[in-house]
Amino acid sequence: MAGYDPDAQTIFDGLLRFALANPSPIDHRLMLWHVPVTGESGADSAFDGDADIAYGLMLAHAQWGANGAYNYNAFAHSWIDGIMASTIGPQSRLPMLGDWVEPNGDPHNQDSPRSSDFMPGHFRAWARFTGNLTWDTVASNCASLINVMQATHAPTTGLLPDFIQFARTDPKPAYNGFLEVHDDAFYYNACRDPWRLAVDALINGNALSREQAVKMTEWARVKTSGNPEAIRAGYKLDGSNISGNNYFSSNFVSPMAVAALLDPAHAAWLESLYESVRVIPAQADTDYFEDTITLMCLLVVSGDFWDPTLPPVAPHLVQQPVNIVTQVGKRVMFTASAAGGLPPLRYQWFHNTKPISGATTRTYTIASVTKASAGAYDVVITGKNGKSTTSRIAKLTVN
Repeated sequence: MAGYDPDAQTIFDGLLRFALANPSPIDHRLMLWHVPVTGESGADSAFDGDADIAYGLMLAHAQWGANGAYNYNAFAHSWIDGIMASTIGPQSRLPMLGDWVEPNGDPHNQDSPRSSDFMPGHFRAWARFTGNLTWDTVASNCASLINVMQATHAPTTGLLPDFIQFARTDPKPAYNGFLEVHDDAFYYNACRDPWRLAVDALINGNALSREQAVKMTEWARVKTSGNPEAIRAGYKLDGSNISGNNYFSSNFVSPMAVAALLDPAHAAWLESLYESVRVIPAQADTDYFEDTITLMCLLVVSGDFWDPTLPPVAPHLVQQPVNIVTQVGKRVMFTASAAGGLPPLRYQWFHNTKPISGATTRTYTIASVTKASAGAYDVVITGKNGKSTTSRIAKLTVN
């Protein structure tokens, strides 16, 4: 958010200060997954929270360097080293649930990962940042396990369960009650999977992550006939409903929007997903968890997520504007999405080579088309570093 909010570093430092004040009692380099109030028992670490803290510290180092109260670089290295030492399986090289897990314990061990901890984009960035190529092995092992789970347990949907057991011998969904509820289903952990995999495809160009993420969002598109508000809060791996899922939660929608960036053939699906979480329906289930995941997904969709370990380049188009044929008085919208540039990204739409005043977001809408609206439309997207890319021309035909 540093490109938009002048108080971003102050806010970030406050969050870091809180994290440092609440270390895990097992590995002090990591944070408590749950901060207890007075009278509650203590907690320990959870992989996903520490992973995002470590990535945030890399971003802070790239954004602000040593100009502040904290040495972000040193903290990033310490956090990543702690994650490797205490939450990566020594033999499986898969994420473990937290630093409380014994590698060979029962039932929680190095072969019983949470699928939402598969963050190949993070792992590849950490390999570049630290020089520890074991992180590339972790990314590869996660990808291989996802392949097996999708092919064996969800061939038509691609959905992954919240938890997996026997990863190296006989991978299968964990039993219900393994750690939480609906542990064998696509539920409040696995709902993040399309987003985590899509980020790797968008940033690193990984074809396997793309295939795995697109399979899930394409299933959702067909399942709901293209209506995101019909996405329910949890599914069995065959795509049927689980009990108690008959409500809308942005947790299950916003990650599908990130994956939809990878499928240019269904730009309308992306826009529908985006609109359904940009303004949350009144009947939706919302709390900090939904808000956090939705915000992080929208940062990707808007082009404002970046990898500080890669050289600065121009943004690349992942969704191009398309030709439209319409009639006078109709509403039309042109859309473009980019990734890979240095945020904040700036958009400028053009009509017949002339800049359109105020058309500076990833979409350009004409509320009521006239004959004069016809012509060629394109958009130039520019990163903070001044590097830019231009979309292809989309033609508006008015009958």
